[in-house]
Amino acid sequence: VLKLDSSLVRWPTFKAIGIVGAHPEGSECDYEVRMLAPSSGMSEDPITGSLNSALAHWMQADGRLQDSVTVAQGTCIGRHGRVSINPVDSHNVKIGGQTHILIEGMVLL
Repeated sequence: VLKLDSSLVRWPTFKAIGIVGAHPEGSECDYEVRMLAPSSGMSEDPITGSLNSALAHWMQADGRLQDSVTVAQGTCIGRHGRVSINPVDSHNVKIGGQTHILIEGMVLL
């Protein structure tokens, strides 16, 4: 996952593609995920809640989510994103991490 060169990805027909790989046992993080989005004008998303949510669902459905896991994202673009996936019960998980407010505002509908 970390060796994939995202600059070589040129799939204008795909909106995005998610890649997941396990880190070696004993590493700081359990998994590394990358969300490549070449058609959006952004080569890679530094943190993607929906990809981490899909990973959590897949792990839980496959019986692989017995304990909390830590997922790294953004490593290849100089970001230090970390997402925690915590099982609540057999059907629910909590997904969390640190956030940074970059812009604040109000939308009136």
